[in-house]
Amino acid sequence: MGEAVLIVEDDQDIRDWLALLFRGACGVQVFTACHAKEGIEVFRANPEIGAILCDNKMGGPGLDGDDLHRELAEELRVRRIHFVLVHGGSRLPSYFQQVQVAVEEKPLRDLDEFVEDVVKRMRELQAAT
Repeated sequence: MGEAVLIVEDDQDIRDWLALLFRGACGVQVFTACHAKEGIEVFRANPEIGAILCDNKMGGPGLDGDDLHRELAEELRVRRIHFVLVHGGSRLPSYFQQVQVAVEEKPLRDLDEFVEDVVKRMRELQAAT
């Protein structure tokens, strides 16, 4: 349990690139979703997910990163899921000022370091259960 990452990103090129980095650098299983509604479904269907990397603003059926986090908040807490919100410099929703999540701005910093940090934190949280 906890050795998979869910990437929720509406840009297919970015989604595929991040998935490739996580698979290659850390050997973890990767699930992807192109919008928040699909991300919620994928998360609930795959108990091995230990981290979610979620874009803040997405196209799709009206749900963004804050909507995804609100919907899954209790499950994230109970399952000790590392949640990373990625946003493009737009104003961070006030919701995220009230909850504890990791926030990364686009463009992402050194990607190898970023991927390693996400997996490390995911494993630390899972080990604490």
